[in-house]
Amino acid sequence: ERVTPTTHVDSFLVQRGLVRMSEDDQGPAVVADNAGVFVREVMYGTDRHAKMLAIVVDGLYARHKGQVLRKDRTWYTVMTYLAFFRLKELTFAEFERFVRTQPAHTARVYLSFLWGLIEKWLKDQLCLVYDHIYVDTVLLQALRDSKDEADELIQTLREEIDAERKKAVSDTASAVGENSASSANGSLSARQQQLSRRAASARRGRRIVAKPFKLSESRGRSRSNDHSRKNK
Repeated sequence: ERVTPTTHVDSFLVQRGLVRMSEDDQGPAVVADNAGVFVREVMYGTDRHAKMLAIVVDGLYARHKGQVLRKDRTWYTVMTYLAFFRLKELTFAEFERFVRTQPAHTARVYLSFLWGLIEKWLKDQLCLVYDHIYVDTVLLQALRDSKDEADELIQTLREEIDAERKKAVSDTASAVGENSASSANGSLSARQQQLSRRAASARRGRRIVAKPFKLSESRGRSRSNDHSRKNK
């Protein structure tokens, strides 16, 4: 059976439980709930506007080398579609829920790129694909209307990143301190053991000191008599 974009999406939605199967006069059909309909529309939208989305995402990777990962390209593509074509419908609060699915650093870099270049590079690039009036009055207007909310979210993400860094530094310092204390205790213990061995050795040395040699009285008289006879 030939797989089309529609059948592929329907298969995905069935696996995720976002649709249900129903029987009608024409046979089995996939009936999607609101979430399923939304996923379908996003898939079709990203395919329809693939050229424009690729320009924006390529620009992101060109401007932020080393800060964005290739594995996140699909996420950037979907978010760019939502920002330009579905933001008013979603509201920024719902858009933020999608943003929060990623680490703070990933989200901050992306939002700063998108909302920071509205009137500059971004506008020129979009005009390569769409009429400039459509770009100015439709595509970019949604971003302009939500700029204050985007700036507030960007600042919040910065603060979260700074907090994470400070915590990481604090945890590292604590770990180093614990290791240093452990090493100091180990050195002290080794020194104590060395002193104990020296003390034990000194005690053994005192026990084996030789006593002064003393002649017995009988042996002394014998030697004195021998000496007298020689003199005679």
